[in-house]
Amino acid sequence: MDASLLTRENKIALVIGFAILLVVGVLLSDHLAQAVRGGVADLALIADPLHEPPGSIEFFPLVAPVPPAPAPEPTDEATPLAPTPTTRLPRHMVQAGETMTLIARRYYDDGRLAEALATYNKLPAPDKLRTGLRLLVPPREALVPKPSPTLAQPSTTPLAAMQRYTVQSGDTLSELAQKLLGTAKATNRLWSMNKATLKSPDALRVGMELRYTPSATP
Repeated sequence: MDASLLTRENKIALVIGFAILLVVGVLLSDHLAQAVRGGVADLALIADPLHEPPGSIEFFPLVAPVPPAPAPEPTDEATPLAPTPTTRLPRHMVQAGETMTLIARRYYDDGRLAEALATYNKLPAPDKLRTGLRLLVPPREALVPKPSPTLAQPSTTPLAAMQRYTVQSGDTLSELAQKLLGTAKATNRLWSMNKATLKSPDALRVGMELRYTPSATP
């Protein structure tokens, strides 16, 4: 009786031990399979890093850094400044007994510029110069008025195409401009056409022959 019982217990123990070994073996095999799969995956990632999931690898462009420009070396030379033009007119100190005409003759060799010189210096009484007064002496071009373009341009109309008029007693140049050219504003133009014989607008003489072009505009 005892021998048979021991045999049955041994059998039960063997069955239980085998079942335990089977469960442990299944668990170990699963663990080893997962470990092997993980190792293979790691090896694949190491062998081909391009298969990393997006965002796991950062790529940087291969651009060579640009070196900074060298700073200019300090020099002892100073930078020259642009010259500032300065124009200073000569001055004349009026002496005792001097007149504006004498001063104009001295600087311009022309006493007729006395009035223009006085006007340039804004003198209220040019004939009464105060001794010690300082006058500005500008260039001659500043005192001589520029000729009017109308007076300076001679007539370009051929003489053969121009009509003639003989000056009568009582004629004036402005009246003749009104009569011959249609308007008194053409007085200077009529004078310009006849400057060869008419020295000034007031130098009309009876019997003088004037040339003009009726189609000329004033």
